[in-house]
This record gives sequence, C-alpha cells and structure tokens, in this order.
Amino acid sequence: MWDVFYTLLGIVISSTIAFAYVASKYKGLLERNWERHSFAWYCEAFPHAARAGMEVACRHCGSGRVTVKNLMNHTFMRSHCCENCGETLYFSREKM
Repeated sequence: MWDVFYTLLGIVISSTIAFAYVASKYKGLLERNWERHSFAWYCEAFPHAARAGMEVACRHCGSGRVTVKNLMNHTFMRSHCCENCGETLYFSREKM
C-alpha cells in the first residue's frame, strides 16, 4: 500500500519539476523573441511602414491605427497590433 503511495508521489513530484523546467525554457524563448521584435527592429525591417516621429503603420494593410495589448501575467511586455487587420507589429516593455 505505501509503496504505491510513494510511487505516485514520486511521479507527481518529478512531473512537476519537469513541467517547471519546460515552462521556464518556453518563457525564455518567448522573451527572446519579444526582445528581438522591438520598435527599432520594426522600423528597420519595414521602412515603408515607419512614419515621421514615433508613428508606424501596419506593414500588411497600411493602417495607422495601432493598439497596445498587455501580454501574459508577470512578463511586463506589450504587443502593438493593427486595429484594422489584427496583425502583431512589434513588442515593447511595460513602463515601470
């Protein structure tokens, strides 16, 4: 009876550790992707979409209406998306 309990306890603990490891690697991968796709990257990669000052247009539909959305909890990142077609344009850090 106790050996079954300890076996199940070991499975639960090892699964939890494995999940935490994979989740931390995935979050790191997302954060590196978000950092790479910044406002500066967008203006450099799509110069036709950069406008005067700090304004940009959507590279797909040309709309200048950009909305800002908060990403997952505790990432402190925001995505800047086109209001017309919904395409994500670039990411930025939340101002603290």
